[in-house]
Amino acid sequence: MSKLPERDDLVLALVGIWSASLETNDIRRDSNFLELGGASLEAVKIRAAIRGRFQRDVGLFEVIEHPTPQALADILPQAPVWIPDDYDVS
Repeated sequence: MSKLPERDDLVLALVGIWSASLETNDIRRDSNFLELGGASLEAVKIRAAIRGRFQRDVGLFEVIEHPTPQALADILPQAPVWIPDDYDVS
């Protein structure tokens, strides 16, 4: 399994991913994806960014079920390693 950063650094990285995906700089570790207007398109962006940066595969359901950077950081270590293939478009 690929190594993830320490938890605090992981949360900060996820804050950056939330900021880019939701197009706002007003993101904290407890900012709620859904309360900030996040929808399926933004969840796909977050998933793709996590795959690209951490090589972990989280489902869209996990992004919605764990809607803060802090909550997603709690489950990311258990997420399977993502290995891209030629047919993956996300």
